[in-house]
Amino acid sequence: MILQWLLISINVIFILYLLVLVFYYRNLTSKETNNTTAMQYTIEEAELVIRKYQLQLHKSIGNIGILNEELEGARTELKQLKNRYNIIRKDNDERKLKVLKLESKLDALA
Repeated sequence: MILQWLLISINVIFILYLLVLVFYYRNLTSKETNNTTAMQYTIEEAELVIRKYQLQLHKSIGNIGILNEELEGARTELKQLKNRYNIIRKDNDERKLKVLKLESKLDALA
């Protein structure tokens, strides 16, 4: 009788122990799945932010390319204007010399 009671008690204690373990591991599993889903949402949000900034970066690089082209155009225009200015200055100096020569001829005639 005592052996039977002892065997039943040990079985009940073992079953209770197993039930506690089942609930413990089920709780751990549910926490882990919650953490996994939260991490997945965080990763998806990070990917969206990265895509957004990649698009902005591509647009900025395109804008920089356009600005470089405009800068090169402005540089060529500046070189052309400098050349024109030099030509105009040389012509102006030649005309001043002609005016001086004509004035000296007028003074000689007068």
